[in-house]
Amino acid sequence: MEETSSLVVFQGNSIRRTRHNNEWWFSVIDIIVILTDSNDPKQYIKKMRSRDPLLNANWGTICTPLELIAPDGRKRETNCVNTEGAFRLIQSIPSPKAEPLKLWLAKRVMMGLTFLTSLLSCGNQLLNYAPQNLITTNFKYQLITIVTT
Repeated sequence: MEETSSLVVFQGNSIRRTRHNNEWWFSVIDIIVILTDSNDPKQYIKKMRSRDPLLNANWGTICTPLELIAPDGRKRETNCVNTEGAFRLIQSIPSPKAEPLKLWLAKRVMMGLTFLTSLLSCGNQLLNYAPQNLITTNFKYQLITIVTT
């Protein structure tokens, strides 16, 4: 069974995440708490949006409310961003703490790209090796389509 939600740890701090549309989405509040010294992250987000009109105009596109486990143990809708949205959010935070998180996220993206590149470089060898196993998930099916076209 595929993992659909979990915590990731960045420099000893937890970031809640969940799977949505076949990608990981991260809690906006958790990112803000890690990167700022704000006692009120919701207020920080409001100020950040007022300082960055482009972020504010695209907020509904960048953020998606998704259910995450809250600190009280209940599921609650929380604004979440995918990796691209996280980079956009981090750009709007004037904090030296943001740079290590950018590098951490970039490393995760590069690991995924390296994996995909390795799979694609196998080409037909990959298809001849285990075609039955490759069609077990939608991602693997899409990989077959990419490799054969």
